[in-house]
Amino acid sequence: MLDYIRANAQSWGIKAAFGIIILVFVFWGIGRMHSTPPTVAAIVNDETIHAQDLAREMQRMEENIRSNYPNITSEQLRSLNLQQQAEQMLIAGALLRQEAKRTGFNVSPLELRRMIEKNPIFLNQNGEFDPKTYLRVLELQRTTPGSFEGRMRQELLVQKLHNAVTASVGVSETEARMIFDFTQERRQVSYLLFPFEDYLGKVTLGEDEVRAEYESNRAAFTLPAASDVDYVLVTAQKLAKPDSVANEDAAAWYERNQADATQPERMRLRHILLRLPEDAPESDVQKARQTLEATTAKLKKGADFAALAKQQSQDPGSAPDGGELGWIQRGQTVPAFETAALALKPGQISEPVRTQFGLHLIKMEAYEAQRTRSFDEMRDEIRILLAEQKAAEHLRDVLDSLIEANIIGTHMDKAARAAGLEVWNTGFSTAAELQAKLGVDAKGAATLLAVPAGSSPDTPLEAKTPEGTGFIVAKIRAAVPEKVRDLAEVKEEIQASLTRKKARELALAAAERIRRDMGDGQAPAALAARVKQSAPMGRTEPVADFGADAHVSKAVFNAQTGIWIDAAFAVEQGAVLLRLDKCFAPQEESWKNIAVSFIDSLNRSRKEESFQNFVNLLASKAKIERKQVNFRE
Repeated sequence: MLDYIRANAQSWGIKAAFGIIILVFVFWGIGRMHSTPPTVAAIVNDETIHAQDLAREMQRMEENIRSNYPNITSEQLRSLNLQQQAEQMLIAGALLRQEAKRTGFNVSPLELRRMIEKNPIFLNQNGEFDPKTYLRVLELQRTTPGSFEGRMRQELLVQKLHNAVTASVGVSETEARMIFDFTQERRQVSYLLFPFEDYLGKVTLGEDEVRAEYESNRAAFTLPAASDVDYVLVTAQKLAKPDSVANEDAAAWYERNQADATQPERMRLRHILLRLPEDAPESDVQKARQTLEATTAKLKKGADFAALAKQQSQDPGSAPDGGELGWIQRGQTVPAFETAALALKPGQISEPVRTQFGLHLIKMEAYEAQRTRSFDEMRDEIRILLAEQKAAEHLRDVLDSLIEANIIGTHMDKAARAAGLEVWNTGFSTAAELQAKLGVDAKGAATLLAVPAGSSPDTPLEAKTPEGTGFIVAKIRAAVPEKVRDLAEVKEEIQASLTRKKARELALAAAERIRRDMGDGQAPAALAARVKQSAPMGRTEPVADFGADAHVSKAVFNAQTGIWIDAAFAVEQGAVLLRLDKCFAPQEESWKNIAVSFIDSLNRSRKEESFQNFVNLLASKAKIERKQVNFRE
């Protein structure tokens, strides 16, 4: 699993610092878009943001999201509203550039060069900046040095502005400890539950109440439209016939593509990370070092590295997996970490290693030197690749034959079998179910539901599959329209729901009467045996039999010890009365183990919040004119 080291090593500096700014710096840059007039997306003071700039940022955003979440659906992507996010990002960028210029911030050529030369993805195997690698990476990213360096210059400007704005923002250890104690405090209560089941027999319902509930909630009793769909999924992978690829063709490909046969040097690693800010005081560094030295002593006595990583590591990406980082190649992590890892042999554990992320213990699980894979090793992969390339050339012909079979009324089975494919059936499925089963987006599902029984969509529908993009050719076997269920069908459901609701109301009323009668005393003797005690609970944790409830939690953490809270609370199970018994402050050892990372996290959060407020202030003073820009696919 990728962790913070690998993620940050490949970022371009400022992105990590601006994680919460209007979702602006989370993603970079929607594909296959073309702008329609107007060509101006927004005007920020006197600076114009063009529609093509907006489209470009949307494109980069989509590519970034798809690379991190390859199974994301088109509907999910649309729900992110990338156009709005991209527009916000561009406007914020313009505001910050203007403010940087106004306040005299600038970036020298030397600063820009140093920033680029420190980027790990541009370094060679000796850890040195490689101009050829630099140009090759930019080419792969479909950008030019001028465009890339311009973007980096703007990021450095924003970073300088960010540092200036947040320089005095922070949290003291005393304040951090107060926040820690507040959030980690636990409390134990006694409670008296009044289950709603005890009051079901006391509920009476009239026919008018049932009908009124039905009329006011007709949407809840609506059955969505559904279709029973026969379909064929067509992908290059499914059409590919690797066995048909001649050995000679595979061998020829191997000879032409020796670079693809090279497996780079790589190592499989685990680590334990104790996070530290880059400017952490030496006393904090020494405390972390002592902790890792104690861990090393345990490991030498036979302790399991993975188990200790789960307990101690502050890398949320790898700690749950026992510190597992997977296979890592040169240049995929920061230099200090890489140097220490490469010095290890399989099974060895490093001394504590300092990086900008903190202190690490690194374990080398396995190592493989760079080598060229043999043709025999790659034969099957090459055959699959060549078969898929050939299949992709004929994919349109297969789709045409399937569509033609539908048009002339022939069942798709024959055309599907001729291509080595199968006809599948969804059963009656709603729009959401069609999206999940077929991988189509919301538009594709709507298309299927709009087609009458016995007919077919006249074009293939794009579908996202685990293998990548495919196409669905479908025929509607049967269809049912949206329908509101009759009152007679749902009468029992409504009666049961209303009965439970009224029973809870009766339970709450009974609990309130008991609490009034108790005054400042104890629970009535007749109910004393029903009083139970909870386990210690945190502010957001469930309370015993009746689960998490914000109102209950707030009351418990504002209550006085030993006194029944002067209110009854409605909960899912009925109603409850509560008495605070004990308060448990966090232990000193707990604070010591987390103090460094907790303070660091609070500091970063405060700085991000402060900078967000700064951006909002700039926006409130600026003249921002947004234009209506529509994009079509």
